[in-house]
Amino acid sequence: MNKWIDWMVENHVTVNLLMLLIIVGGALSYLTLPRKIFPDAEIPVVTVTVPYPGASPDQIEQSVLTVFEDAFVGISGVRRISSTASEGVGSIFLEIEDNVESDQVRTDVTAAIDRIETIPEDSREPRISVMEIEIPVMQLGIYGDMSEQELAAFGERMVRDLRGRSGISRVDLFGVREYEMSLEVTPQKLEKYNISFEEIEQAVRGASLDLPGGKISSSHGEITLRTRDLSQTARDFERIIVRSWDDGSHVRVEDLGTVIDGFADVNLYTGFNGKDGAFVVVSRVGDQSALDIAQEVNSYVEETRARLPEGVELIVWEDFAEVLQDRLGLLLKNGGLGFILVLLVLGIFLDIRLAFWVAVGMAISFMGGLWAMTLFGVSINVISLFGFIMVLGIVVDDAIVIGENIFQERERGTPPVLASKRGTKSIAIPVVFAVLTTAATFSPLLAVEGVTGRIMYSVPVVVISVLLFSLFESLFILPAHLSTLREESTRGIFRISQEFSRKADRNLRGFIERIYVPLLQKSMRWPSLVIALSVAILIFFIALIAGGRVAVQPGMGNREGVSLRVFLTMPQGTSLEGTRAMTDTLLGRFDILREEFQDSHDRYASFDEHILVSIGEQPSRGSMGGDDPTIAEINILFPTGDERDYSLEPLQNRFREITADIRGYDELQFSTALGSGQDDINISLSFPDDDALLSAVHRLEDTLSRYDGVFDISNNFEGGAEELSLRLRSSGRSLGLTQADLARQVRTAFHGSEVLRVLRDEHDIPFMIRYPADIRGEVGTIHSMKISTPAGERVPITEVADIVHDRGYSFINRVNQNRVITVTAAVNTSVSNPGTITRELVGYIEGDMQQTYPGLEHVIGGQQEDSDRSLASLAMAFIVAMFVVYALLAIPFKSYLEPFIIMCAIPFGAIGAFIGHIVLGYDLQFMSIFGIVALSGVVVNDSLVFVDYVNRQMCRGLDVRSAILAAGRNRFRPILLTTLTTFAGLLPMLFETSFQAQMLIPMAISLGVGILFASAITLFLVPAYLILLDWIRTLFSIQRVCLGEDTHETH
Repeated sequence: MNKWIDWMVENHVTVNLLMLLIIVGGALSYLTLPRKIFPDAEIPVVTVTVPYPGASPDQIEQSVLTVFEDAFVGISGVRRISSTASEGVGSIFLEIEDNVESDQVRTDVTAAIDRIETIPEDSREPRISVMEIEIPVMQLGIYGDMSEQELAAFGERMVRDLRGRSGISRVDLFGVREYEMSLEVTPQKLEKYNISFEEIEQAVRGASLDLPGGKISSSHGEITLRTRDLSQTARDFERIIVRSWDDGSHVRVEDLGTVIDGFADVNLYTGFNGKDGAFVVVSRVGDQSALDIAQEVNSYVEETRARLPEGVELIVWEDFAEVLQDRLGLLLKNGGLGFILVLLVLGIFLDIRLAFWVAVGMAISFMGGLWAMTLFGVSINVISLFGFIMVLGIVVDDAIVIGENIFQERERGTPPVLASKRGTKSIAIPVVFAVLTTAATFSPLLAVEGVTGRIMYSVPVVVISVLLFSLFESLFILPAHLSTLREESTRGIFRISQEFSRKADRNLRGFIERIYVPLLQKSMRWPSLVIALSVAILIFFIALIAGGRVAVQPGMGNREGVSLRVFLTMPQGTSLEGTRAMTDTLLGRFDILREEFQDSHDRYASFDEHILVSIGEQPSRGSMGGDDPTIAEINILFPTGDERDYSLEPLQNRFREITADIRGYDELQFSTALGSGQDDINISLSFPDDDALLSAVHRLEDTLSRYDGVFDISNNFEGGAEELSLRLRSSGRSLGLTQADLARQVRTAFHGSEVLRVLRDEHDIPFMIRYPADIRGEVGTIHSMKISTPAGERVPITEVADIVHDRGYSFINRVNQNRVITVTAAVNTSVSNPGTITRELVGYIEGDMQQTYPGLEHVIGGQQEDSDRSLASLAMAFIVAMFVVYALLAIPFKSYLEPFIIMCAIPFGAIGAFIGHIVLGYDLQFMSIFGIVALSGVVVNDSLVFVDYVNRQMCRGLDVRSAILAAGRNRFRPILLTTLTTFAGLLPMLFETSFQAQMLIPMAISLGVGILFASAITLFLVPAYLILLDWIRTLFSIQRVCLGEDTHETH
């Protein structure tokens, strides 16, 4: 390495070209890197969805879920299988181990499905997908005085237009029903003509064909033959002949019923600001830029508004690109302020010329970090930008050490070029190992499992990359630049800066001699007392943690979005009109809330902009295009960024309060989180007996309700509406009927049978046959229905089948092939800790509840499950990293004992982080733990600087106490600089009041406040341990062999 340093100092052209290469690489990366709010984090779950129209949850569980689960058991890399059955669809979720490729599991799942032989005939093709966190770029709302046909047509035209715009690939229309054609046949007409559903289906299929008929080869060429008579319109289908007789008479479709060309018969309603509407979602694909897409969409919206029909409105419903701009702008502002503060600290204590080149080195290192982001697939997002803020003050440490060492050589009269060589080489090894130890302490963040780990992956990639580029710049680029500096200038700003730096240096030295050194001498007289106090503090905090008094909030903290959402679930059997009446009631309470806040708080003048009501689906939870009239979502959009300086949490809490007296719903939940979020508390119970399981669930909910700060307690058990089960009698079998015949005819009558699909105007429209809606809505219809036998006769259903009244399930959940009911709740984290509550509930389940319900099993999910996995993997990786740090210290020091002294500051850095959270009023969160892990490397560097100097002085003949005093006098300044630059870089973030930054502040507290506390401890605790180590060496006759020789400890 020394040869390379010498060569680089002498070859300025090479140095400048390398610097330019890094800057250009970083600049190009900055221009091309995708910009996102949060990183894409593929959730390790493969989802298999099996549509089974008309089937009940019980049927889907028996014929789909159990069959598929059995096929998937044994697939390598799957940690858990869960599944759900709802009306008409079954879904199986395979959770994958973190070190397993989801594509491989997906391939194995596909192969397993291909081997299944008992898939129900009426079910549709299974859909396989990998779940991903994906936030759309923009959502556009369309509403006004339009019919459903006009609304759908307008929305589809928007989709086509937007897909044709530059840079936009994914556009979807939601909130409107799918197109559908149907033939509604009355039972009377079937009876009159003695025609079965099956005969009608065959006639329709046979009369609507487009089949190739081969080719005619002749001397004139080839002619393709095709039989083509496609029915497209309602009139086309009405003219189809179903049955004809020899006398020329016939029965057409129009004689049997009515052909309707309209929309699917599903329960779905979307309303914007009180009017019927729909919404268009524009998402990015791959590495497309959210900001570029948003710019294109906004341009389209302005163009389209100018030509809208009267009474029609087009609004930007949610602009996530604007959220991205706000949050990136916030971080860039904080980063810029931090950068200025770091430069001010450097300017105060360093020669202005050195401070300038250190600042240049920061820029080069950051450009290198941007370049590395491209190589590692990291985008520009909230998390990666925070990584740059974290490393702002850390990145200058190596440049400061090397730069000061070079300046000291020049002060001794060494020529500039030689001073750069000597100053760099003499300190190169400690600097390399110092940077490597810091990088090693960030490396555990790369190994964190779970969704949290995938999202936070950006931080260690950015920090480690910047540190390594900084090391390269400090060793090879900085010395070359410093070798070209002339002697001190006495002109202008240089003279003022030099005088200011000298004055600051004199004041600092005065502080060291008058305050620090006397305190250090006193602590050296009583090293055992200092050590005892430190151990007592350590034991105290360990006891707090072990006793659960210091608990970590699960999840990633506050990720507030721009809307307040209300999720409503009504009792089974509630009609769409009944659910809509309840949403109107809730919106009436919101009007009261609006007036209350606007009258009493001036800051709430900019209140809600738009209100979306969805019935039959809950878009924010990913439930789109549903058919369940009992679920609804109210989404209230608020201003973003600078337009709003208040949090939505007080509004959410008050909304919950003023709706507490409303009755008639099953569940009512509130959320302001960005995205769908995870439950604070999520516990699934499993037990063989369904009634006993439900009893256990109610008992758990009752226990949970006694905790302060817990709200929105609910479970996912839904007792289904009344169910009629049909069982074929022996009399039916004697007529040649089978259970499948019975099921198929009943299904066709009430749900409908898809005969074919009509391709029209880019739409794939199903053509259905069934009873008319009014007949299907009568319970008596099933009892009066007639069944067609293989002999062509029609017999009453009551003669061939038993009709049993029952009550089924509307929703069935399974985990690891067992039925489960999941209890969820939200927690006000300022009152209670979700993690503590979950652990206490687990103890209650495994104790009292399992005594009452032997065999009761439980599974933890939600934020707590992900946090537990992430913390466990972080702990294991941190242990490995600490061993690496120990090895990186032991190698240059050639000692087994001194690394322990250097590392003793690490736990006190954590204590400082805890104290910082308490003082600043923040809960200890998962992000706080990330900050503590990162803090460890910075703390080690301060101790390393101190111990290294003590060793050097002792090798020159000083005793341990004199060496410590010398180290205190000479190393106080670099330790102070390291501490102040790290703290200064994070200071703007620590005092950021914007609610958008709340998620990242705990990590800044851990690193920023922790370094202050740990550095203060280092300056007194490390000397005490060095005196203890010297006493041990004397006691056991361990000889010190100095660095530069084969240093080791021997008896």
